[in-house]
Amino acid sequence: MDMEKSVVFAKPGHILVANLMFSYLELKLDGDFERIANPPVFVHPIPREIIEEHYKHIRKYSTFNTTIEAYLREGLVLTAYRGPNIISRIREIVGNTDPANAGPETIRGKFGRGSLKIALETSSYLENAIHASGSVIESDTEFRIWTPFLKF
Repeated sequence: MDMEKSVVFAKPGHILVANLMFSYLELKLDGDFERIANPPVFVHPIPREIIEEHYKHIRKYSTFNTTIEAYLREGLVLTAYRGPNIISRIREIVGNTDPANAGPETIRGKFGRGSLKIALETSSYLENAIHASGSVIESDTEFRIWTPFLKF
């Protein structure tokens, strides 16, 4: 098993349930992990260049501006985890990016609202509750972006 690390954060619209989502995540991880950024940090205000760097991969989509504005308005709650194959384990618990397609036992199935299709059609912010690194490369990039905000 590979030791990996993952950036995880509660998104706008879900700041008040961040600790509940993190607790659920940790319960479902069922050991063999370490929260390496503790306690979770409320990041607000977020510098525009930081959140735009994080979301540069969606710049071409109609949801980009509303996503950036949501973060600038509300902030996020940030933490990080380390463990064997932690990226895929967390992604399974977090669920599909689209809350409409996330299983009911996943964090996005429980806490997410709306659908990706409607968000893209209306250029609106997709409230999918939580972010988690999707790959080792993405994790490395995200740690570079978010380390100045994390408490180790």
